[in-house]
Amino acid sequence: MLRQIMQRTITGRFFNKLFLTYSLIIVTTVVILISFITDNIATTLKRQAISFNQQVLVSLDSYYQQKITNMKVFLRNIINDEEFYSSIAQFLEISSDDDQAKYMSLFTAVQSKLTTSIVSLDNDITNVYLYRNDQSPALVPIYKRIQNYPYNIDESYMKDLVQTTMFFPPIHSSMTKYPQSTYEYTTYDFIRDPDDVSRILGVLVIDYDCRKLVNSFSRFREYIKGNILILTESGEVVFDDSERYYKKNYPHTDVILGSQSNTIYLKNEILNINRNSRYGFISVGEIPFRDLYQDIGVINRKIYTITAISLLMILLLTFISNARFSKRVRDIVRSIRKIRNGIFEIPPPPSNTKDEIGIISMNVFEMSQRIKSHIEKEYVYDLRRKETELKQKEAELYALQSQVNPHFLYNTLEVIRMKALTYKQNEVSTMIRILSDLFRSSIKEQMVVRLRDELNYCKIYLELFTIRYGDRLEAIFDISEAVLPLGTIKHLLQPVVENSLIHGIQLDWDSDRVNRIGIRGYLEDEFLILEVADNGPGIPEDKLQEMRKDLDDPYLTKQQIGLFNVNRRIKLIYGNDYSLQIASKPGNGTTVKLKLKPLTLEELEAHVQSDARG
Repeated sequence: MLRQIMQRTITGRFFNKLFLTYSLIIVTTVVILISFITDNIATTLKRQAISFNQQVLVSLDSYYQQKITNMKVFLRNIINDEEFYSSIAQFLEISSDDDQAKYMSLFTAVQSKLTTSIVSLDNDITNVYLYRNDQSPALVPIYKRIQNYPYNIDESYMKDLVQTTMFFPPIHSSMTKYPQSTYEYTTYDFIRDPDDVSRILGVLVIDYDCRKLVNSFSRFREYIKGNILILTESGEVVFDDSERYYKKNYPHTDVILGSQSNTIYLKNEILNINRNSRYGFISVGEIPFRDLYQDIGVINRKIYTITAISLLMILLLTFISNARFSKRVRDIVRSIRKIRNGIFEIPPPPSNTKDEIGIISMNVFEMSQRIKSHIEKEYVYDLRRKETELKQKEAELYALQSQVNPHFLYNTLEVIRMKALTYKQNEVSTMIRILSDLFRSSIKEQMVVRLRDELNYCKIYLELFTIRYGDRLEAIFDISEAVLPLGTIKHLLQPVVENSLIHGIQLDWDSDRVNRIGIRGYLEDEFLILEVADNGPGIPEDKLQEMRKDLDDPYLTKQQIGLFNVNRRIKLIYGNDYSLQIASKPGNGTTVKLKLKPLTLEELEAHVQSDARG
């Protein structure tokens, strides 16, 4: 069953094979191209994600470093202000139990100065503290953005911090007393004794809102994949964009600390790293493969959808085009089969198709029409040849029937002429001699003669009528010397002259009127023109139209011997471009014109023989 389907739809159909091959090539090419494109898109998206993430880390690093730098600038400004620095040193060393009034006076002065010099210059600050080493209260809030909000600093942590002189603390959340507090990150620096810098009097602590860190890379937010973090050199979390790792140890700390690379590929994610050696913190960007693949999947689905639609449209258009061309080729094949079977009636191709198939179809159509025309011409020519042969045989039979032993009649006429001379009947003797000459010419078996001989025959014929009618008949010959050597059909002109004598002029009338017959011969364009004109009464218009119509009748009968016979002989020998024409007006006579092909005797004989051979 499958084999039959393949045989019917593929094996025997060239255009179906072409369509299948073309489709396979297109699909294979598209699949390879799409694989290459999607692979490049995946690579590009990874690079792009890493690039954007790196820009975020650089921006975050710059912002966070600026806050630490600001802290150093604030402290340097305090140190440069000796009076204020002295007030801070005294405040850090005085106990509230010793002199309450002095303590409050120093606190008010320090608070006012710090608020003016630090908080007013940076809107990101949320809290400012002074840690009084070995004094009570140890932790003194200088500025709180939200009043009556508990502070987050653990005094014991600060005590340990001073003992270890650790430079970079972790975020507050890892040491907070109050879980409901907002996430903040802290910068600090030590306040030392002006007289002994090795002695730490306290710590200036400044808290910043973590949300302000997010603002530093907000312009990249829509391009960021995954999570952004800031870690200490020990791996503690200072800032976490996702808030997942606060109060926890970062799980990839060992990997980050153990690698010098800025990009680390893990099983499920990519780590982008930016290390700040000056202040000892690490910016980390997590790029989960899941997020990357999600974007890649979205793009790939769009590519696959567009590709599938485009491929379907291409194959559909190819199929339609293939079906159209296949139908046109099948039409050509059907036409060729018709021609092979002898059927030449095939429809012409559409005129608006100018491509190769249209040219082939038009050539097949033209070929069929030419073959048909050639066959028709050969068929008509064969009919004409057979008709000519039939007419010749009929004429030969008619001549044989008419001759009735012409030699016997010729000898008899000669005996009568001699008898007339014996009785002195010279006129009768002359007429018998002329009749004998005419008869002798008629029985010759020549089919073509020179025009000179045909004209002489007509002159002898007219001589008989001149003897009979005397001066009442006048014959005028106006023949160009150029046409006399040309050939013509034997006895072609004599029937026309005879018709003019019998039907054109009025010889039997008892009148002194001179009847004239003019015979002209000349060359006109590519024709040999022979004219026989008379001055008779002419032919009525209705009769003339009837005669002209009868001249076009291709069939002759024995009763149609005169002008119709002459016209038919002309067409049979010379073709349809040559003919006998009649012109007449009542009262102005009649002119019969023969349009012939100007051929020499030899050329005409060869032409007649070639027609006879077919």
